Amino acid sequence: LVEGDLQHLWRLRKMNKEIRAMNGHFIIVGAGETGHYIAEELRVSRHKQVIIEVIPERAERMQAQGYLCMQGDASEESVLEEAGIMRAKGLAVALPTDKDNLFVTITARQMNPGLTIISKGVDETVEKKLAAAGADKIVRPAFIGGMRMASELIRPMAVTFMDKMLRDPDQHTRIEEIVIHDGSSLAGQTIASSQFRQNAGLQVVAIRRPGEALFDYNPRADEPLKQDTVLVVIGRTEDVAKARAMAGMV
Repeated sequence: LVEGDLQHLWRLRKMNKEIRAMNGHFIIVGAGETGHYIAEELRVSRHKQVIIEVIPERAERMQAQGYLCMQGDASEESVLEEAGIMRAKGLAVALPTDKDNLFVTITARQMNPGLTIISKGVDETVEKKLAAAGADKIVRPAFIGGMRMASELIRPMAVTFMDKMLRDPDQHTRIEEIVIHDGSSLAGQTIASSQFRQNAGLQVVAIRRPGEALFDYNPRADEPLKQDTVLVVIGRTEDVAKARAMAGMV
């Protein structure tokens, strides 16, 4: 019994040490069904993450699966601080009720005004409240589910394509975004001259020029790559990591 307690304490200390060393990571609040899917996708996409779950059994289950999962109440500032909220890149709030999502969103926004916050919304009427509380985007699972069912009816092959892409256990292919940073070897070149596809193995499907809100789909080969240009690409996750390095993102 004592040995088991000591091992549990050692694992917690090791996990806390890893979290303290993190920077630019993502925090997921809630390890229920929605939070688990978020965590799985972040792991496949090779993004650093920390999960906060209030129910001990759920937290232990996520830890057993290899996730960094803290057991605690994310509405408490001390728990968010321990998860590294001041160093985090983004926060996904995926709790069961709008009230809890709203409270965590308010607390997180007050602690880190520059944090990207994505919140789950259960009721359509709460979207404005979540936005006012500081959520950058609100995702309603009921709406997503309805759109998915409609798509299965009218565009089944397109849905099958996306499913195969997202669920292939042997080859992780994703649609990703690449931002050209200052000092990148890509800045000042064109898509053709940079040999982006040859070097990174990715297909550029859209581009958003600096200062513009709309995307240009299927851009020309002579499209210039300036600082803050956003490229939407499709390809394997390991190739995305190469492209991020080329763009100066890591």
